[in-house]
Amino acid sequence: MVVHVDDLLFAGCKAALEILRKIGKELGFGALSHSDFQYCGRRIRRLPNGHVEISMVEYHENLHVPVVSRADRKDLERALSPSEVRRLRTVVGSLQWLVSQLRFDHGFALSSLQSEQPPTVGTLLKAAQLARELKNDAHFTLTYRPVDVWKGGLVTVSDAALGNVNADVKGNLKLFSQGCYAVLLADEELVKGRRGVFNLLDFRSHKIARVCRSSYAAETLGVEEALDAGELCRAFLAEVRGASLLRDRRSVYSVPLVAVTDAKDVHDRCSNDLGFGAQKSLVLTLASLRQQLREPNTAMRWTHTDNLFVDGGTKEMDSGALRTVLSRGTWSIEHEPEFVKSKKGKKKPAPTTESVDQALPGEPLPDGDLKNYVTRLARQPGWHSEDGVLVQVAEGAKSFRCPEPRASRLAKPLRTTIGLFEVGKGQMQWRVLELDALYSEEPQPNGKLPRPSVTLATFFQGTFGQPKTLDLCED
Repeated sequence: MVVHVDDLLFAGCKAALEILRKIGKELGFGALSHSDFQYCGRRIRRLPNGHVEISMVEYHENLHVPVVSRADRKDLERALSPSEVRRLRTVVGSLQWLVSQLRFDHGFALSSLQSEQPPTVGTLLKAAQLARELKNDAHFTLTYRPVDVWKGGLVTVSDAALGNVNADVKGNLKLFSQGCYAVLLADEELVKGRRGVFNLLDFRSHKIARVCRSSYAAETLGVEEALDAGELCRAFLAEVRGASLLRDRRSVYSVPLVAVTDAKDVHDRCSNDLGFGAQKSLVLTLASLRQQLREPNTAMRWTHTDNLFVDGGTKEMDSGALRTVLSRGTWSIEHEPEFVKSKKGKKKPAPTTESVDQALPGEPLPDGDLKNYVTRLARQPGWHSEDGVLVQVAEGAKSFRCPEPRASRLAKPLRTTIGLFEVGKGQMQWRVLELDALYSEEPQPNGKLPRPSVTLATFFQGTFGQPKTLDLCED
């Protein structure tokens, strides 16, 4: 049973329904509806096939779109008057309820709108555009399909964007990172990573309260918040299955929980204890995540950014993929072409050699033994050691690598980094980003790459007296 003020939402067997009717006789229910009814602005309808549809057509159509005159549009930076601020708050309040109950695909747009302080004519104009866009898409529907709660489990999907939201904090303008997560009740196939059916349990797009100094920090905190929400839903689902958490707290782990992220460095550090990174304030966060992932039936999976649908809740972009996945109720953690976000835009001409050299970081890796060796290594992600040289191979890397925990920086002070980058459609190129660099002297040894790489091979070796990295394969 769900209670919102004096509105009750109930599901159960015939015996439970009789108990509800007795309560109604005692309290005096105004009306009792089933299968097709309105609850807190949402129309909930059960179809003959057992699916449940949730829509808010009437709420969409009744949205008020504020009018911004042409004269006002000439100065978008002008601060709003008190009466205009009241108009803005009315619109944002109505949008807040709609976005929190159904239109999760517009979560980032509303969150960034609320962060604009002090509000200006431009803020009011954005609110009008968002209200108009939602009003013109009034028939959006979420469909909840039958999922076997005994065989399925929970999947959390999270993403974060570094420093892309401004907010006013006690009169000071501060920069925040944006996080977004979804908690899914998934069938057995989706829990295993394959294409499967899910029902959305929770969705949130919000500013991350803690300071993030890197994308890695933002993604880590995003995964932490998603897992927290997932653990709460896990307890609820365990009770639905009949577990008594008061008698046996660990019975909650009978429910599988999988956390999904597109941040390879976060996945690797959480799953394999590969150090803590440069931001020491994340040490306790990582330790907590690792402890959670050691529990039974708890795992973390990586998926490619193109396959991730929640990134529409962290940045200004086309949220069509997010809307499509939520409305269909099907997804796959493993890469499937159907769920890859389409990239719209004019077809670009094939890049020339000159344009490639200007667009890609580093220098081209010449043909030879090293290139052949690196190409073979690309098929074996992980750590390797040959002739005193430590090699780390990572897929989808966004940042430079350091030798910890396999070796110390004092023992391996020289680093060579070679990355495989996408040149064009179906075309790749190996680039040398640094050659025998004294990386410990750099301000951020594990800073961001100039652009994400398909594969990153990093070589660590000792003093200059040892063979150079490029001599590795000469014999």
